[in-house]
Amino acid sequence: MQKIICLLFFLFKTTFILCQNEYEKCSDSILVLINETNDDHLKMDYYINLCDLYVENDLKEIKKINPKLFAVSKKINSKKGLAFYYFYNAILLRNSNQEGAAFTNIEESISIFKEIKDWDNYFIANAKFGHYLILNENYLKAENLLNENIKFALKLNNEKVSYLYYIMSQMYNFKSDYNEALVYANKALDSEKNISQTIKIYNLASNIYRSLKNFDEALQFNQMGIDLEKSISGLNLLFFTRAIIFFDMKRYHEALDLALNYKKHLVKKKSNRSLIDCNIFISKCYFYLEDYHLANKCVDEVLNVEIPRDDIKMMAYGLKSKISLKQHRLNDAKTYIDKALRLLHDNHYYEIKLFVYETKFEVEEQLGNYKTALTFSKKIMEINNLNYETDNVDKLNRLQINFNISEKENKIKSLQLQELKSTMKIEKQKNYIIYISIACFVALLSVLFYVKNNITIKKKNALIESEKLLTQKSLQEKEVLLKEIHHRVKNNLQLVKSLLYLQAKQQDVSLKTFVEASQSRILSMALIHENLYLKGDLSQVDFKEYLHRLAQNILEAHKNENKLIELQIEVEPIYFNIQTAIPLGLIINELVTNAYKHAFIIKQRGIIRLVLKKKGDYYYELNVIDDGDGIGKFKRPIHSLGLDLVHQLVVQINGKLFLSHEEGMHFTIQFKKA
Repeated sequence: MQKIICLLFFLFKTTFILCQNEYEKCSDSILVLINETNDDHLKMDYYINLCDLYVENDLKEIKKINPKLFAVSKKINSKKGLAFYYFYNAILLRNSNQEGAAFTNIEESISIFKEIKDWDNYFIANAKFGHYLILNENYLKAENLLNENIKFALKLNNEKVSYLYYIMSQMYNFKSDYNEALVYANKALDSEKNISQTIKIYNLASNIYRSLKNFDEALQFNQMGIDLEKSISGLNLLFFTRAIIFFDMKRYHEALDLALNYKKHLVKKKSNRSLIDCNIFISKCYFYLEDYHLANKCVDEVLNVEIPRDDIKMMAYGLKSKISLKQHRLNDAKTYIDKALRLLHDNHYYEIKLFVYETKFEVEEQLGNYKTALTFSKKIMEINNLNYETDNVDKLNRLQINFNISEKENKIKSLQLQELKSTMKIEKQKNYIIYISIACFVALLSVLFYVKNNITIKKKNALIESEKLLTQKSLQEKEVLLKEIHHRVKNNLQLVKSLLYLQAKQQDVSLKTFVEASQSRILSMALIHENLYLKGDLSQVDFKEYLHRLAQNILEAHKNENKLIELQIEVEPIYFNIQTAIPLGLIINELVTNAYKHAFIIKQRGIIRLVLKKKGDYYYELNVIDDGDGIGKFKRPIHSLGLDLVHQLVVQINGKLFLSHEEGMHFTIQFKKA
């Protein structure tokens, strides 16, 4: 009886917790579970869950909980618990600028995860290690580590490969190699199934495009993250990213408004680390808005707190120096920039160096110390020259690197379906707890509800699988079709080469004639491919539309020959594949061009008729007729490169050629559809 009362008390307590906000709800629920259990294995798991919850929100809480995790793990001799202890300890040490100790702990964590074959956490720990190396600008070691783990994750078909891609993208972004950064961001997005991590990838892509000055894409990815994000903290962070984009676009008022809202959120959360970065940014906004008093006030807020990072101090002193320059306090400006210079070392990121050197140059120039100003001018030039090649490559890559928007939209839909599935599962668990806490007799209703939900989930899973199979089938069909098109293009290029070779072998042919004939033949082939791409169907050519465009091009080519020749086209709506369309187009081009050139030497006006009709299910007939001079009245060539080519092309489409020249010339070609 006593156990039942304790159970009911526990269930009512957890029901009360469900009424709190999400963050407090989760942490308090886990703390209740820890206090209510005597099972050390369960306690260890709860401590791990708590640390995982706090890692993004409150490192101070991890500092309290991690020793408890270590104690219980040692007590039950759990390698899993020790691995997590070293993992979270590395995060704490890294945050305290104890790099060496952080590396030792993360390596110990990786070693244990590998020993117990916990591959998900093994790859997460390796990605975190790679991230630490990147922050210390040890890019070569980070790249080797991440590449090795990506290969291993792909071999195991482990979904954490997306997180490794994400860290790799971050590395290339730090190195200003934005092309590779976008490639790996795209890979991360394609393999990621978790919505919260997908939002982080969108945020990273937004920052990369901002660095490339491609602000439209940057804002688009930022908005995609905002559309998916549900938490207040996450939305505020994304709006701060948008503020940075607006700042780079010189939209300082909009940037400032968003940053001030983000600051309110950070003050409420007591997130001092992020608040420092936010104050630096707000100060820059006020500076460019020429409100130097408020700019100075924000920098002082930064300098009045404990700042472990030298780069933050340098930015603060640099801003103080710039503000002093604007207020004509030259001696103060020199004092502040000299403080920044004393903190600068070779490992600092080039943008920080550039900021400090440029500020120092401005100060010394206004003080009249031109020799010192010249020294820093040379340093600025060295940094710019070092990054000139990278900047040029980035400018080219802006035009080349783009995510496929339709793929992004499909990815969002897929993630939303997964989120729906996850939400339903969570709701089911909540309902289950609430029903038990109210009374035992509703257990039967809970089971029925569970069964009903299970059936719904199975139906949804079946629907998702069905849509996935259809998508895969469509992609496979398009891939086969594209391979076929590429094969045909290769064959057509070989045909162009042969035509040029045969044309070149002709004697007594002027350069102009050579070029015009070659141009006409190549254009007839190019129009086929243009028709395919414009229609969006890579398997069929709309031959009626193609013939009218081909005829128009032939008319344009011969409009200056002072002849009044009418071209009449009679063609039904017919579609051919590329195997038939290319040779048939060349045949028509040769026969019509031949008629224009040779049929009207004596006559200066006449008609050329082009008739294409379907005679059966697979049988077609082409007629090219002119009422020109014919063979009797004027000796007209019936053997030439063009007509020889027609004979060969008729054979290629398994057709037959008939020629009549009683009045003018009448070519009839009968062929079957391939």
